[in-house]
Amino acid sequence: METLNGVSQTLLIPLYARFLETQRDDAIIRDEKSKEIINQLNPDFSQFSKTIWSTQVGIAIRTEILDRETSNFLKQNPTGIVVNLGAGLCTRFFRVDNGLVKWFELDLEPVKQLWGKVFTETECHRYLVYSLLDFSWIDEIKPFEASPILFIAEGLLFYFEESEVKEIITTIKNNFPGSEMLIEAIGPSQAKNTQKHPVVSKTNVLFKWGIKTGKDLEQWDKDIKFINEWYYYDKYGNRWRWYRFYKYIPSLRKGYKIFHIKFNK
Repeated sequence: METLNGVSQTLLIPLYARFLETQRDDAIIRDEKSKEIINQLNPDFSQFSKTIWSTQVGIAIRTEILDRETSNFLKQNPTGIVVNLGAGLCTRFFRVDNGLVKWFELDLEPVKQLWGKVFTETECHRYLVYSLLDFSWIDEIKPFEASPILFIAEGLLFYFEESEVKEIITTIKNNFPGSEMLIEAIGPSQAKNTQKHPVVSKTNVLFKWGIKTGKDLEQWDKDIKFINEWYYYDKYGNRWRWYRFYKYIPSLRKGYKIFHIKFNK
């Protein structure tokens, strides 16, 4: 496998979690594509294997939420555009593809080299090689600005400084008014404690940005509209073991979440 550095290292974590979850009889999600990828690449997961159970549950839940909300977007906008930011080895396209969507995966060149071993680009499923903060990627999406667009930021923005997150979100808003965005986020206390995360702590990256609720983004700009938010600890209490009690402590309940925003035209 190619050597991955920085945040790109973390792409193996959701892949492994989806692979493990798919093999359970009571699986929250099923992702047969992850099994194909792992069988093909045979990556080394030994550094994660003993501590991944809670991360596996969280990733399964976030996958279920994001799959559902992306599917809802495509039901309302069958010929819409989906832009998957910091895509890694995400397999969502294969679970929700309606045959009409144009789907863009955005990530770095080393990730593209790995991605190209297990996926094939098509006219409807393309890979864009850019750093997220190199906003020239905007030019690749501009030709589709008349279409409904959904941006997805999964397992990504909490590795950026708040100033960078603001720049990313406002740049998307300014260039694609009327578009929507699904964002995975963590709470402020979680952002200060990477070393306590059972899996991310084993990489060389740090959490940098946390937010109490997605509704706080409305304070950043009057044209950001908060739509909804979902907390991981509210779901599948039987799978969380003793973590299930976190749902009764607000700062912990809101520690891991997905929220949906829309940019006013």
